[in-house]
Amino acid sequence: MDPEKFRLHSFVKNLEAKRARHTELISVYIPAGSDLNIMISMLQRERGTAENIKSATVKKNVTSALEKIVQKLRANYKQTPPKGVAIFCGNISEDLGSEKFITEMIEPPEPLKIKIYRCEREFILDPLKEQLVSRNVYGLLTMDRSEAAMGFLDGNTIKVTKTFEPMIVGKHRAGGQSAQRFDRIREGQILQYYKELANACRIFIDSSVKGVLIGGPIPTKDNFIAQHLMPLEVERKIIKVVDMSISTEISLKDLVELSKDALRDNELVKEREAVDVFFKRISIGDSKILFGKDQILEALNNRLVKHLLVSENLDSKLMDVLLDLAVKTGSNFDIISRNHSEGEQFYQIGGVGAILKY
Repeated sequence: MDPEKFRLHSFVKNLEAKRARHTELISVYIPAGSDLNIMISMLQRERGTAENIKSATVKKNVTSALEKIVQKLRANYKQTPPKGVAIFCGNISEDLGSEKFITEMIEPPEPLKIKIYRCEREFILDPLKEQLVSRNVYGLLTMDRSEAAMGFLDGNTIKVTKTFEPMIVGKHRAGGQSAQRFDRIREGQILQYYKELANACRIFIDSSVKGVLIGGPIPTKDNFIAQHLMPLEVERKIIKVVDMSISTEISLKDLVELSKDALRDNELVKEREAVDVFFKRISIGDSKILFGKDQILEALNNRLVKHLLVSENLDSKLMDVLLDLAVKTGSNFDIISRNHSEGEQFYQIGGVGAILKY
């Protein structure tokens, strides 16, 4: 996962679990290109309006949150940052009459386009969640005449959406008219199955789907494609057709693996390749391979790390320290998910590794 997106993911995950006893959690979105001083003035006016809140406790919490937001904005910025900024503040204490204020702020990886000021029982996070939606989605279909599976490759995750087990009669060995009749029935069942698959492929029309991968045995998948039963919008998205022997849910992973040349910009492919290189170098006893957090922290501080690998399930505080050091020292880095066998294996050996410069 892209480091900026990972940090945003962690930020959102942390805040979406927070709740207030009353309507007193404040969310502020300042879009890119907007005037910071105007936004601060608006928040100060809202602070005055909040004095009219009847509940003394809620009034105190809302006015305090607004003051903290204004203070944090003034302390950190003289003008709106290039991509805008989102800031969240409020009392999340579960105990009546006690205080547990949090103030969290983030400059998102993509420019904010909307201005928001909201006071609710929970933080407003949808504009940030929209930035986490993958723009790198591929449709997947594996098929033969006995079964099929379809789904999506979304970032570094394979999602199965539907499976098929068509009822197609076997080939008839007898001769004469009986054989011809069974052949016609069989061909009709195959055509009906193909039509059902083609109709299901309409989910790949969605504009978020960048391309479609189809796998299966020769000639089944080729006959299916050649009949042009799929919508034209889907056919135009086909970027890879792969010869495969199986067509189960598991085969979707194989389809992705066999289509790496067409998926050079996909997160899952990049992750697996990075971990593969790491493990191969371990297997040959490469002295430039390092794992263990203490050794890697020392190597980062000494600017010796060429490429850092960290599992996305690593302790968040350790993750922040490692990534910050990598950025400061100019080290390349990859964040590895556990959505594939290589990522799980990497996590099990500690979830942090490095390739040294020399």
